[in-house]
Amino acid sequence: MDYHYTAQHKLRHLLIGMLITSALVVSGLALGANAIVQWLAGHTTQGVLGNFHSEVVYNTYDHKRSNHNTATASYSVEGAEYQIEVNTHLYKEFDLIQAGQRVTIAYPPSAPAQGKVMDGLLFDPLAPFLVAMGGLGLVLQLLQLPFLWRKARAEADAEQNG
Repeated sequence: MDYHYTAQHKLRHLLIGMLITSALVVSGLALGANAIVQWLAGHTTQGVLGNFHSEVVYNTYDHKRSNHNTATASYSVEGAEYQIEVNTHLYKEFDLIQAGQRVTIAYPPSAPAQGKVMDGLLFDPLAPFLVAMGGLGLVLQLLQLPFLWRKARAEADAEQNG
């Protein structure tokens, strides 16, 4: 059986892909939303990195050992001192961050102990990744949309006119 993949089919698949990439963008924004909102509202302070920790973790899925690197970020809000654990990923091993380095921390005014580091290397890596990849996919799909739309309409008009 010879199946002809029409522009209408391609358009339908493109629209489904746009829904999926939009969901990636929304998910990424939701992951970092609280910290981003606090940062935009100006609820930030300066903190200092210190006390780096490295723990060997055994992954039962692929049977490999890996390092889980964290640091403590200390900061104060209205005279009260707070500390949060920050995932340093591999940045410490490559000397991209050092003890004593100053970082920006966004916090909700009602719960300053729930601060999040806003510096690029230490911000939750999943949120920007989802937004970047979903956004890139969405832009590429939006560029295709007008061409497929016109081609699908032309095919539909050709079918109606026989």
